[in-house]
Amino acid sequence: MKLLAKLNLVLVLAFSLGMLLIAHYARNFLMEDARQQVLQQAQLMAASASATKDYTDQEVSPLLEQTPQHSSNFLPQTIPFYAVNATFRRLRASDPE
Repeated sequence: MKLLAKLNLVLVLAFSLGMLLIAHYARNFLMEDARQQVLQQAQLMAASASATKDYTDQEVSPLLEQTPQHSSNFLPQTIPFYAVNATFRRLRASDPE
C-alpha cells in the first residue's frame, strides 16, 4: 500500500471518528434543549391555568353569588373577551417575558 493511500485511510478514519463524536454531542445537546423547552411551556401552561382559576375565584364567583343584582346590571366579567384579558394580565404579572 502506498503512503498516500495510508494517509488517506488515516484521514478518513479520523474524520469519521470526529463526525461520530460531533453527532453524539449534538444529539445530546439538542435533546436537552428540547426537554427544557417542553418543561418551560408546561410551566407556562400551568401558570395560565392558575391565572384563570384565580380570576374566576376572585372576580366571577363573588359576582355570581349576588344573583339578584347581576340580572339587572351589565357586568363586563360576563364577556369572554374581558375574561381573556384578565387572564392574560395575571399571566403577564407572573411571567413578564
